[in-house]
Amino acid sequence: MSGQRLAWGAAALLVGSSALAQRADAPAGTSVGDTHEGYLVEGAELPLEGPGFHFHTNRGNPAARYGTPALVGAITRAAAEVAREHPGSDLEIHDLSFRTGGPIRGHGSHRSGRDADIAYYALGADGAPMSPTRSIWFAPPGIERHAPEASAARFDARRTWRFVRALLNDRAVRVSHVFMAPHLQRLLLRAAGRDAAHLRAVVRTPRGRRVDPHADHLHVRIECTPADRRHGCRD
Repeated sequence: MSGQRLAWGAAALLVGSSALAQRADAPAGTSVGDTHEGYLVEGAELPLEGPGFHFHTNRGNPAARYGTPALVGAITRAAAEVAREHPGSDLEIHDLSFRTGGPIRGHGSHRSGRDADIAYYALGADGAPMSPTRSIWFAPPGIERHAPEASAARFDARRTWRFVRALLNDRAVRVSHVFMAPHLQRLLLRAAGRDAAHLRAVVRTPRGRRVDPHADHLHVRIECTPADRRHGCRD
């Protein structure tokens, strides 16, 4: 029996050493494993603010500002594009991952640097673009929940689609999922027009009884890069 325990111990040590070797071999910014059980090797840092965006955790994770270089670069470029076309736009970026990934409060995924939560762009009650300092929960058909209709904010499908389109067209990433509430999906697909098929290929409704319905933010997930896959990244 003691020999069996020694064998198990040796096997565990071998597995642990293998994992450490993989991690040591992976360069900074590598996504390892999948989005629900993986980790991130020395992730790229999202600045607290930049052209057209600022960071604010919505789940009490102020250190969740890290992702793969591909993800962080694509998000910042997309926000800057929207700000150039719509001056004054200031998108609120929520949680990405921790610097070394792993479990993160309030999320089932976000563990390997390839997920990001992003607030929706909004319009004021007068129809003018606004840059709120907080994410807004949009009830059907895209109106701020629990707010008087005369002063309620509206979901800005035009700017939100401009941001998502920039991500979809970014050559450094391949977007695999955009999770959104169904009623906001419909508005975004309408805004996408002739590009609706491109959006429809990636937009998803979150599933599960306890899953956040994503009515106050969208969740973007990118695929593993070829370099990530060489170190165990899984889509």
